[in-house]
Amino acid sequence: TAALPSMYPQFSSQMTMSTGMSPHSNGPNYLSHMMQQRSPPRKRVAKRNIFPGHEITNKAYDKALSLLQKRADKMPRPSSSDDVGSTLVKEEDTTLVTDYFYYVALQLTVCRFTEEDTKSRGGKRKDVQLGYGGLQCSHCASTTSARKFFWSNVDRLANSFAEIPAHVLKCKTCPPEVTEALLALKVRHTEQMALLPRGSQKVFLRRMWRRLHDGDDGARKADTSVHRASELETSQKVTSGTAAKVLKNDNAVTPPQAQRDPVLLAVPQDKDWLSDLDCFVRKQVEVFTASKTDVEDAEEDQKYLIQLGQVGIRCLHCAKLGGGARGDAVTYPCAVSGIYESVRELQRRHFDECSSLPQELKSERSKITSSVSSLSSVLRRYYVQAAKALGLYDSLDGGIRAGGTITPPTQTGFSGPAVAGKQATSLMDSEDQDEEEKPAKKKKARR
Repeated sequence: TAALPSMYPQFSSQMTMSTGMSPHSNGPNYLSHMMQQRSPPRKRVAKRNIFPGHEITNKAYDKALSLLQKRADKMPRPSSSDDVGSTLVKEEDTTLVTDYFYYVALQLTVCRFTEEDTKSRGGKRKDVQLGYGGLQCSHCASTTSARKFFWSNVDRLANSFAEIPAHVLKCKTCPPEVTEALLALKVRHTEQMALLPRGSQKVFLRRMWRRLHDGDDGARKADTSVHRASELETSQKVTSGTAAKVLKNDNAVTPPQAQRDPVLLAVPQDKDWLSDLDCFVRKQVEVFTASKTDVEDAEEDQKYLIQLGQVGIRCLHCAKLGGGARGDAVTYPCAVSGIYESVRELQRRHFDECSSLPQELKSERSKITSSVSSLSSVLRRYYVQAAKALGLYDSLDGGIRAGGTITPPTQTGFSGPAVAGKQATSLMDSEDQDEEEKPAKKKKARR
């Protein structure tokens, strides 16, 4: 410190004038003097905690749920002509998220980007197209400082979802009773999160995104992974059970592809659970029952033993060729629980190099390749559930067969696979049953 004045003479003179002490005085005395000159620390004002110890009684929790639900029942729903001011949250979404997130999302309503919005947020939204869909806080929507959210894709929505409850709980125009009710639900938020299947929150956000942007040209321009609902849905034959009946009645001797339209692995419910990329892949896969020719081809390709009538999956486009789908373009899953892995193999080893894939589909695939795939935990459970919509089940003789009970996927949860129309007892089933019990446990946690 002795060299300090010579190096910084101006600094030394200023210290001497302001404190009456030279910088090369005894260190402790100098520091104690400077500490005495500091302003006293600001007193921290404790936030009001309406739930001491982060606990809440069942009566108080039910009261908060009742208050929020009564307000939610009065919220308008989207109409065919106008969706502004309506909510995107539906009752079937309750099993996908916690009570806290569910009712926080209900505090938001649909808005459309206007000319005035280009001037907000420091001009950062100048590239957003007029009419583009977004969400706004329903409480401060009529004020000049209304909080609005516009995301370019569903992944941005998922990554910044924390901004929504952060605003709602601090919104000055939000009624105090609503804020307190949401804080009451937040007490059990962590407990309920632990009981939900992994990936369920992303499914919920994807549903909200599609409800907001299906048919929205602005969303299509802002994010190439957005596609209209009609592009994601398959033939209505699946919903009527016709596809499942076709598979059941296929003649195991005569090749069926010359007599009927192919049955796709995709079902209309895919868009409720899966990403655009996963929906696209499932639409390129055909489900069929092995004919005598298929059995001979499998033997020639040195595949494992295939039986007549056994269910397989293959590339939809290669199957239309004269020689049919061969080699890596076709596979026979050993069980319903193995369909997911078989499709992954088709995607990895065949679709990337498929010469039969039409150019327009290649262009579409390149646009959605950047789309994040669904979590594998969600995909595995959904593939099992979706197989029921086609009447597929595990045969006791080995492999998969068609003609089982037709059970379309629900919008509220998953269930385990079936063996010969009955509940199976494999390890995969027990895991799915555990996941299926979680929403029920979550409801119990509310009490």
